[in-house]
Amino acid sequence: MSGSEGNTISQTYYRWPFFVGLFGVLWVLFTVLWMIWGANQTRKEKEQRRQLDVFGNQLEQVDQLKDNE
Repeated sequence: MSGSEGNTISQTYYRWPFFVGLFGVLWVLFTVLWMIWGANQTRKEKEQRRQLDVFGNQLEQVDQLKDNE
């Protein structure tokens, strides 16, 4: 064996770091999407609460007698 043949050792490539990296990227992506969804839900609930008084009654009552006529 010559010296050049002994230096041709192939480098091993592991797959698990790619899976761990992919899992990390997906985790961050889903976390960001979940927080965006949560912020939108909070905004919708806040808009609904603006139409209610302290006791949970609607501020603008619809005249029900006019609707029945």
